[in-house]
Amino acid sequence: MIDSPDFGFTLNFNSKLLDSESDISNGERIKRLRIEVSDMHPEFRWIEHIDWRIGVFGNPIASGARSDKAVQDVFIRTENIPEFSRSLNGSFLIVLYNHKRQKLHIISDRFSSLSMYYAMDGNDFRATMFLSDLIYMRREAGLKIDIDSSAVFEFVAMRRLFGVHTYEKNCFYLDSASILSVESGDLKPYISKYWVPDFSKSAPSGRELVSTISSSLANTLKLHMSDEDERSFGLFLSGGLDARAVLAASIDSGSKPPLCVTTCLKNNNESKVAAEVAAIIGTDHCFIPRPVDLYEGNLDTAVRLCSGMHSFVECQFLDYGKRFPVPVDSMMMGLVLDVFLAGLYLPKEEVKLFGRKSLHYRLRAIGNDFVSDFMTSVSYRLKTLDPFILLQKDKRSKMKNALQKSLADVADRGRKLGATGYQLWEYMHHHNFSRHYSFPMMTSIRSWADCRSPGLENNLFELAISMSAEQKVNATAYIHATSLLSKSVMKVRNANTNLPAWMPLPMQSLAKAFLIVGNRLFGTPYPQSPGVNDRSWPMVNTSMAASAEITKAIQELPDSDELNALDIFDMSVIRQIVREHESGTVDHGTALAVLLTVSRFLWMAQNSVNKFKPCRSWEM
Repeated sequence: MIDSPDFGFTLNFNSKLLDSESDISNGERIKRLRIEVSDMHPEFRWIEHIDWRIGVFGNPIASGARSDKAVQDVFIRTENIPEFSRSLNGSFLIVLYNHKRQKLHIISDRFSSLSMYYAMDGNDFRATMFLSDLIYMRREAGLKIDIDSSAVFEFVAMRRLFGVHTYEKNCFYLDSASILSVESGDLKPYISKYWVPDFSKSAPSGRELVSTISSSLANTLKLHMSDEDERSFGLFLSGGLDARAVLAASIDSGSKPPLCVTTCLKNNNESKVAAEVAAIIGTDHCFIPRPVDLYEGNLDTAVRLCSGMHSFVECQFLDYGKRFPVPVDSMMMGLVLDVFLAGLYLPKEEVKLFGRKSLHYRLRAIGNDFVSDFMTSVSYRLKTLDPFILLQKDKRSKMKNALQKSLADVADRGRKLGATGYQLWEYMHHHNFSRHYSFPMMTSIRSWADCRSPGLENNLFELAISMSAEQKVNATAYIHATSLLSKSVMKVRNANTNLPAWMPLPMQSLAKAFLIVGNRLFGTPYPQSPGVNDRSWPMVNTSMAASAEITKAIQELPDSDELNALDIFDMSVIRQIVREHESGTVDHGTALAVLLTVSRFLWMAQNSVNKFKPCRSWEM
């Protein structure tokens, strides 16, 4: 296991047509394709087959197993690239190169769970895992870098980008479930979709839905733990539902239960609940104190891993490999299950009981102007302040129009596939999933170990797409399905509510209300809801304030040449929010983290800081 954060992948393919004489140099054929790799987790692998070389990154599942041999066998059987792509499951990026035909293909999975950025510059096609590496390659080649200020503001406002555009107008993000093809003599990459979501299907209801979710969870754990080689698995286990569902589903996987790891600033309610859950399964559990100054000395690394298009504070697991009591080959997370099965980002509102907020939700109707409603109310947007106040007044209308167009383009894509209403709302964040703000958690783990999210599985994804918003909004079927996998695991309280995890949320709301009434009438104690200090993640401001490097960088934000050069931001407003934040009158931590990420990324791109350092390379 390597703790170095310097990992990645770069590819350069020259598509220029050469004549028979210039195609030979010193008796050897000129190499068209160069791939450089450093410290990938899992490592980048090559498979040879006649005229083809198959490059594999991630954990593709083929023929029901996590097996590179199975991937090769499927390819040999078909050699039809769309059919081959459709047969693959899980989280992966595949590079196919036919050296005889001099044709290159890059295949993304159905979630685009592993980011890939690319650009075509004359004869040179370039692709990298991180946008800063791609910009460096293009700058090194003497190309002009053209920053898109509207894309920068989109990130500031929404805390992610949509579609396939990036900060650089000539660099693009590889779409999900896509085959990108480049061949000699063709100066434009061709992109085709091998799969699109089917919104016409409806999930079963009642007990059948519960059974289907339960079997789907069990199946995806078997697939994600079905490696050819014997591996040790770990699981980041909180006291909530998602990682608990992964652990419950692992019981009949046929593999040894994973080592459970909980990390918080202190050994709190969440870590104690996780330890109880692990003990019931009979697997080891360890608590790792989370360093409050995690980002001290790691700012540039975090910004690079986020490609500047996620907030650097989402790289939650930098340098964690050295903190483990025993090494593990693969770490697992419950990431995406709450999005797929519990409608985490659906438009919803807390139901009130006796004038108090309860623990369950009701769906909110979507407004007539879908794009405006989404832009102003989706829960992961920047909402601690109005992002438009950060802009120069004469630039606000232009930036608003650009943001609305970006969102409308994605919404139009979804509508053409048949998505409507809540389906369309969820399509907005399902599409190109690794652009979502939470994925840097996995990226930061991959800087020191393989990382798997069992939720990234084709059948489970299709089931989630077919479920109605009503079936997701309070996670009732999901909770029952996890209880079906393990009643004992779900008897332990949910650390988010301190009530039994097997209870559906409406029932937890009623239980809490009765307990409060009972306490008032009879003085009986009732479980208190957990506070901020009982959660895994510290407040954004806490993490940033603990770093002298970041504190200084925030103080310097109002004088950022990079933000000022974009010519959209009102630097006096940024100065004001920095002043308010430092005085403690307003917590602007989230907004300042986003602005610092942008400023630092643009500075790094301009100065080629944190250059990718390959340790292995191939030329073909």
